[in-house]
Amino acid sequence: MGFEGRAMEWFCWAKDHQPSMTWEQLVEAVDSRFNGP
Repeated sequence: MGFEGRAMEWFCWAKDHQPSMTWEQLVEAVDSRFNGP
């Protein structure tokens, strides 16, 4: 599975916990997680 598919999975999971979360917020969170501070 590519990054897009995995990101969609994470997004669906995140929406369950944080219904107001946007795709941009998820991308930022993932980006900072992998690229570090």
